Amino acid sequence: WGGRAAVLHAVGHAYAVNSELDKAIAAFRDALALEPLAASTRFLLSRALAENGETGAALTELEKAAKQGLWVSDRLMQGSAFEELKHHPRFRAIRSRMRSNEAPRDNKSDSPKK
Repeated sequence: WGGRAAVLHAVGHAYAVNSELDKAIAAFRDALALEPLAASTRFLLSRALAENGETGAALTELEKAAKQGLWVSDRLMQGSAFEELKHHPRFRAIRSRMRSNEAPRDNKSDSPKK
């Protein structure tokens, strides 16, 4: 059943929000076993791993998510476990890759006015 991965994603998220990181990590890994291309699940797994102090594994999963096309805004990365990794060379390379994944914007309201 294709919906099982989505349920496991939601369960993992609930565990992560409640700081039950080992359970969250297990649920995200189970979800990815069913749906390995779920970049958002891989991102949440990466964040849970980072919060659990598993830096190498967190960066590996984040890198895989970026290779799958994931883009996460700088604002969403602030205040997360990734904050401590922001100067790590591997993390910076991953963020650069994510920025290249960002969809072009039609509305250039962020651009300075001339």
